[in-house]
Amino acid sequence: MIARRSFLIKGSLGIIAILSPFLVRHFSRQERSKAKTDPLVSIPAKLWLVLSAVQEHLFPSDGNTPGAQEIKALSYLGSVLEDPLIDSKEKLLIRDGAQQLEEEVQKRYGLSFVALSSEDRENVLRRWEQNPVGGQWIATILSYIFEALLSDPVYGGNPEGVGWTWLEFQAGFPRPPSSRHYLPLSQASKELHTYDRNI
Repeated sequence: MIARRSFLIKGSLGIIAILSPFLVRHFSRQERSKAKTDPLVSIPAKLWLVLSAVQEHLFPSDGNTPGAQEIKALSYLGSVLEDPLIDSKEKLLIRDGAQQLEEEVQKRYGLSFVALSSEDRENVLRRWEQNPVGGQWIATILSYIFEALLSDPVYGGNPEGVGWTWLEFQAGFPRPPSSRHYLPLSQASKELHTYDRNI
């Protein structure tokens, strides 16, 4: 856990400088209305629980620093999946990867990933990352955790700049106006806020 946290801190600081122009989606509502909408990728509630558990394992809170729950990584991911400008193939990777991971865990342990111990979760994810699809899936989940940590709160993650405060990062100015944010959340995404509070 400590080694992962140290790695993520260093990685976060590095990608702030490199990727910050790309971390937020600079599209106005008018631009979004012109975008071709991808088919909605529906994710069952049980897989949202799996995604939340994976995020918490990859980016845990140690009591003094924010983890996936504190930066609202799950709600942020839900907003991403509803964004018509995100490639549907990536959305399908997120959904299908979670499903495949859950099926593997069920076969091996007879349990859901959510019910595994921290040690077993670590072992499962270590094996899963050796699979080409699994490795790509974990990298994708991590990339959106980083976005939730580093992006402006207007995009749904990093509430009240908790990630910036932790990293001692000063946000650029001017901040994005309220007109430049994700589309209104559907009922499904609103329910994710409940998961964030209760998991």
